[in-house]
Amino acid sequence: MTLNPIHDQMQFLVACEQNSPAYTGLYRELVNEEWNNETRAACSAGDVVAVFDGLLDTVYVLAGLANTCVTADDDTSFHLRELPEETPVCWGTAIYEVQMAVAPASDGSIRVAQAIRAAEIVWSLGLKLGFPMEAGWLEVHASNMAKVDKLTGKVIRRDDAKILKPEGWVGPNLVAILEGQPGNYVDNVVEVQHG
Repeated sequence: MTLNPIHDQMQFLVACEQNSPAYTGLYRELVNEEWNNETRAACSAGDVVAVFDGLLDTVYVLAGLANTCVTADDDTSFHLRELPEETPVCWGTAIYEVQMAVAPASDGSIRVAQAIRAAEIVWSLGLKLGFPMEAGWLEVHASNMAKVDKLTGKVIRRDDAKILKPEGWVGPNLVAILEGQPGNYVDNVVEVQHG
């Protein structure tokens, strides 16, 4: 894999000022929301675009979960790895791994390695289903980074802490990505990859 989704997501986490263990609970909730209420629901409904979006968003929030768990003593060079082809990847495996990622360890902590493993399995499931995960990732990550104020390097929030989308912001165009076309953020991809 040429991308480093864990590192990419950390850029957004820093812009949101959520790069601390204080946000682990939030990311556990986001994983449950993306996986259970969006991805699996989209699968049940047969909505291919929403399944693709849900898989990418689940990887994004699993990466966020891992990133919120990182301490100064952790090796922060981790990244998703491509799983060997013989690794059994199916919906059942993904469901199990995501559940394990959000389940606290006996000491109440979240295990970074488990969150990364779940992200690897979800990513691999997307590939197995034929989705262009790398192109989709670039589109989703660029869309998220487009919410960051270029002057401050931070997101802008309402009083209730909801992230505001800047004027002119549009979401990722995953339909175009699935059709092999450029998405809404094709011009930002180079900037995001090297930025």
